[in-house]
Amino acid sequence: MKLRDKTLLVTSAFALVAITFILLKRKEEKEAKMRDSIADEGYETAGDILYPLKTKKRPKMNFGYKH
Repeated sequence: MKLRDKTLLVTSAFALVAITFILLKRKEEKEAKMRDSIADEGYETAGDILYPLKTKKRPKMNFGYKH
């Protein structure tokens, strides 16, 4: 491999690791914010009230014969 190709490969690998790290940190911050808001509301009902789409189970699609 040429030096230019190796440099490009190393730079791409570093960028991939950096982007992955940033996305994971952002996800952790979002989850921490959600936990804080749930803790402010109270444990039993906060998840239902604050994040209804996250806690509701979607009905399964059922085509054809239903048992």
